[in-house]
Amino acid sequence: MIGNHLRITARQLLRQKRYTLIHILGFTLALTSVWTLSRFVSFHLDFNATPTKNLYRVVTQLHLSESNVEYDPGGPLAIGPAVVEKSTEVADYSALLERWSFTVAVTDEDGGFTSRFLEEETIAMVTPNWFSVMPAQWISGQADRALTDPMTAVLTRRSALRYFGTEAALGQTLWLENEHPVTITGIIEDLPEQTDFRGDIFLSLGSVSTLVPDIKNKLWQDWGFISSRTHLILQLTDNSDPATVEGTIASMQQPHFGDYSDVYQFDLQPLADVHFDPRYGGTITRAWLWIVVGISALLLLIVGINGGNLFTAQVRMRSQA
Repeated sequence: MIGNHLRITARQLLRQKRYTLIHILGFTLALTSVWTLSRFVSFHLDFNATPTKNLYRVVTQLHLSESNVEYDPGGPLAIGPAVVEKSTEVADYSALLERWSFTVAVTDEDGGFTSRFLEEETIAMVTPNWFSVMPAQWISGQADRALTDPMTAVLTRRSALRYFGTEAALGQTLWLENEHPVTITGIIEDLPEQTDFRGDIFLSLGSVSTLVPDIKNKLWQDWGFISSRTHLILQLTDNSDPATVEGTIASMQQPHFGDYSDVYQFDLQPLADVHFDPRYGGTITRAWLWIVVGISALLLLIVGINGGNLFTAQVRMRSQA
C-alpha cells in the first residue's frame, strides 16, 4: 500500500516538474538559511567559554553628571589585591593588559639579528594565573609556572612558526625593541576566534617593570589608572553575591578618590556577558540573537506550511485522477 502511494506521488511530481522544482528549491534554501543562522547564533554564544566558574570582569562607570555617564571595559588592577584581602567572597584575581605593540627581533647563534617584526596590538601582558582563568591547549611548557618570572613569554603556535619556523621553540629568546631579551617558556595552540581576550604573545605581567617602567607603580597602586586595554578578572567563591563585592569595593574607594569618589562606580560584569554588552565593547546583544532565532523559526514554519500545501495539492490531484 505504501509503495503504491509513493509511486503515484512520484509520477505526479514528475508530471508537475516546474511546480516540484520550485518547492524543492524553496525547501532547500530555507533549510540552508536556518542552518547558517543557527551556526551564527552558536558562534556568538560560545564566546569566552571557560570551565572556570564565578568569573567577573571589573568594569567602570564614570558618572560625570546626572545625564552623562561614560562606560569603560577596563578597571584598575589595584582593586584586585585590595578586594581579595578585604573580602572573603573573592577567591582570586587575574589580569590582562592587551593590545601592546613592540618590535620583535630574532637572533642567530652568533647573537646577530636575523629578522625583525613590528607587532601592532598583538602582545598581551598577563598575571601568572591567567591561563587558569582562560585555559588554553598547551603544546609545551607548564601552565602554572610559565609566566611566574619577569621577561618570560608564551607564544601561540602561529607566532612560534613565524619567529622560529617550528613550534619547538621552548627556551628560545626573542628581543623586544632590540634590547630586552624575553625567554619563551610555553607554546599554546592558536586561540579560538570566540574570545574577547586576544594575543599572539603573552608576556608575564612582571615584565612591565622593564618594558614600561613609567606605569609599574601606578598599575597596582593607583585606583585611577583605568584603561580600556586593562582587564581585571575576579573569581568569587561559591554562592557569593556580586552585589556584595561591589559594595565592598565602593566602601574602599573614598580614600583613593576623595571628593570625586561618587564619580567612580565599579561593577562586576559576568564573563558570559562580556561579548554581549555594547556599553563595554561588546559586539552584539543577546536580543539580536533572539531575533535571529525567531527568523529561523519563521523559516521552518514557512517550510512546514509549504510542505503541507504541496501534500494537499497532490492528494487533490490524485483524487481527481
